[in-house]
Amino acid sequence: MRPVEFSISLTTAVPPDSSDGYVLDYSVEQARLAERLGFRGAWVLEHHFTPFGVCSSALTMASYLLGMTEQLRVGTAVSVVTLDHPVRIAEQVALIDQLSGGRLDLGVGRGQFPDDFKVFGVDPAKSREIMREWMDIAIRAWTDGSVEASGDLIQFPRVPVLPAPRTKPHPPVYVAATSPTTVEWAASRGFGLLIQHGRAAERAASTLELYADAARSAGHDPDAVEHALFCIAHVADTAEEARQAVFGNLRWWSETLRTVAFSYDELSRLPGYEAHFRDWQQRLMAGLTTKGTTVTDAHTQEIIDANPIGTPDHCVQKLHDLVSRTGIRHLVVGFEGPGRREEILASMERFAGEVMPKVQ
Repeated sequence: MRPVEFSISLTTAVPPDSSDGYVLDYSVEQARLAERLGFRGAWVLEHHFTPFGVCSSALTMASYLLGMTEQLRVGTAVSVVTLDHPVRIAEQVALIDQLSGGRLDLGVGRGQFPDDFKVFGVDPAKSREIMREWMDIAIRAWTDGSVEASGDLIQFPRVPVLPAPRTKPHPPVYVAATSPTTVEWAASRGFGLLIQHGRAAERAASTLELYADAARSAGHDPDAVEHALFCIAHVADTAEEARQAVFGNLRWWSETLRTVAFSYDELSRLPGYEAHFRDWQQRLMAGLTTKGTTVTDAHTQEIIDANPIGTPDHCVQKLHDLVSRTGIRHLVVGFEGPGRREEILASMERFAGEVMPKVQ
């Protein structure tokens, strides 16, 4: 069995008492520290028009971090491919793959923020269809060396796509999948999953069961595909100290997401996002959320309870539980809960020294 490997995630969220430059500077510092501490990689998030995350191009930030490091893998979690041209995506990914010596992991998603679709002129009702076709085009470009398209969504003549990727047949592809149909599509292509662990491990486990069934039906060995599970961590001397360090920032982060993502009413009538709406309904009925942008204390506490946030021993036990219930051996850990550079870097060092070795 493969050992458990750890990466970090970089949200580049900018709380009200911080600044873009401050956050981006310590994000780069986190990546360089992660390499020194023995983390496998770093994953960067793409967002637009919101302090929820100020990395507007995951591929650009990934290429910078790859240039600043020597061994660290860097992934996009995610690159919102629906907002770009598929050939441009294929070119950029192949170029970064070449320049980095094959250290790029491409994580893709279709987006969930209405302003993104409005500004970049994309119909969100077609986002699922667009993502699938764009990725099919990119795969053909990487494996065939040239590509053309003549479908309803896009048309262009056959062109060579250069450079060819260094990684054969192409760089690793992961999909952020929350709906069953997207999970099944990723499985049919042999793409790995990017799974956000916000609450119960059982949910991730059921997603992987669905993936395995769909992969086998498509002729893929699900055990040969690597997935990545994202969680939030903070290490402190006591559980209460850890809770106080992250509670306010996690609540702000959740509420900021609510203000820029599709609203409850928008999701209720938006094709292709039925799974997102059902999840919101279930949490509403359980008293864990509201229809508006306000996030309850129960919602924030649920996130803290589900994640490795607490003493070193508590974090080890939480991670053991995640690994045993899901079988995932690649854990991507976000340390930005406190929102302050010194606490973030100190928590990373404690995690690497007091938690990671015991999970191994």
